[in-house]
Amino acid sequence: MWSWYPLRGLMAAIGLVLAASGSCAAAEGRYRLNGGEALDTVTGLTWARCSVGQHWRSGTGCVGTVQKMTFAEAQIQANLHWRLPTAEELQTLRTPTGHAHANGAVHYVDEAVFPPAAEESSYWSSSGVTPIDGMAVTFFDEVPAFVTHRLELYAVRLVRRPDPQIGSSMDRARGVKVTGPVSVIRQQSSSRMPKAPGM
Repeated sequence: MWSWYPLRGLMAAIGLVLAASGSCAAAEGRYRLNGGEALDTVTGLTWARCSVGQHWRSGTGCVGTVQKMTFAEAQIQANLHWRLPTAEELQTLRTPTGHAHANGAVHYVDEAVFPPAAEESSYWSSSGVTPIDGMAVTFFDEVPAFVTHRLELYAVRLVRRPDPQIGSSMDRARGVKVTGPVSVIRQQSSSRMPKAPGM
């Protein structure tokens, strides 16, 4: 009996090639790709296409292992050119519809621009909430942003400051810089989190 599984594997392989080359039509619309960087023509922000711990390889895409870290460790990944994005900025990467993965997860991001890693992860933002809590953003849940303990381990995607021309034109036109208000939920504490004094 004929099976469609080999065809599904071929389609997945084609998808990976498109992600590596950045030649997908969706990428050509909103994003201007330059190797491992993606300029968002809507917000003016330039994003690293790979998470911290990975690097871009032409013809392959993101290679290496995504490095997960605490909120404090994420804060020090910034350098002269790159910084940790805010929760609002991270949410601008979310797409209205998602891509279903084999494990059942739905990924709400343009995978032709930001190739998915082998292991799913939420991403730290620079947005602090309390002395013990920070805000992270997920791309595989309908609730994009959530408050979580600063000792949790998440991935990091860096961003570069807005393109002056795109940013100024957006300001004049009162363009929308984010897809919507920050939606926040309180994540359940894990056993690894230290309890506050007196608890």
